[in-house]
Amino acid sequence: MLQKISVIIPFYNEEGNIIPLYKKLKTSLDRDFEDFDYEIIMVNDGSSDKSWPEIKQCSLMDQKIIGLKLNKNYGQSIAMDAGFKKAS
Repeated sequence: MLQKISVIIPFYNEEGNIIPLYKKLKTSLDRDFEDFDYEIIMVNDGSSDKSWPEIKQCSLMDQKIIGLKLNKNYGQSIAMDAGFKKAS
């Protein structure tokens, strides 16, 4: 059984940055951590832009992406905690 890495990323109004970050992170994880399984947990911390649709798009492209949507901006600590609670 492979060891698993959980990467948790909180986002707040990061429209336009999410998909490029996902692509670079996936490339790095696939290349540098080939002996590990991984999941990427993207937490939308109440963004008012199109961050959530971009997170949803990533999760549709890749089953290793878990998208979480907070109903308002709680701050980075709460967003990270939500990600920790979802991490396997």
